[in-house]
Amino acid sequence: MQSLHRISAGDLQRFLDAPSEALEYIVRQSVVPVVYTALRNPNTPVSALERLLDSHNDETILGVLAKHPNATSNILIGLSANESAKVRQAVVSQEQCPVEILENLAFDSVLEVQQKVAANPNTPNPILETFAQSENTAIRTAVASNPNLSQTTLEQ
Repeated sequence: MQSLHRISAGDLQRFLDAPSEALEYIVRQSVVPVVYTALRNPNTPVSALERLLDSHNDETILGVLAKHPNATSNILIGLSANESAKVRQAVVSQEQCPVEILENLAFDSVLEVQQKVAANPNTPNPILETFAQSENTAIRTAVASNPNLSQTTLEQ
């Protein structure tokens, strides 16, 4: 196999049908553009995604990992504890984000994370009711756009 340092991200993008073993190998590399491109492949196996959770601290990589269609709830739970607000925002932006994470990050110290929680359709109504009373306009706007907002909360 040719050295991965000589393969451009554009070349890798053409390998959408890459076998899972190749994607596993690519993810083990430390070259950020190469790993980023592998993450954009929807066929990247869960085992490779889990490896990234433990081996990378690049917030761009971790943010893309949070958005991957194969990201499991365990991966999202791991990412939800990340120190980067951008990573936490990516986690709570996912429609498949577990309620447990939304509850834990509802009152994150970063308002943008709270805003993403308010917009997530899985956010429980009691949290939406609290957010509806927020002094922050962006959070109240996110609550108003939530498709699962109860009529009672909307009328507040």
